[in-house]
Amino acid sequence: MYPDEVHVLRIGDGQNEKLEIPSAYKDKITLVEKYCTKPELEMLLIISENLAA
Repeated sequence: MYPDEVHVLRIGDGQNEKLEIPSAYKDKITLVEKYCTKPELEMLLIISENLAA
């Protein structure tokens, strides 16, 4: 287990998705930031990283 505070950076298609945090980690997570992207941007990143199959 990670001994220090944990900051969660979520990247997804919408702001309304709920994050289910296991009870074992609830005390460790001190910050949750949400970032919303469009699928087009995600595809551009996949292509630029040569991860497209």
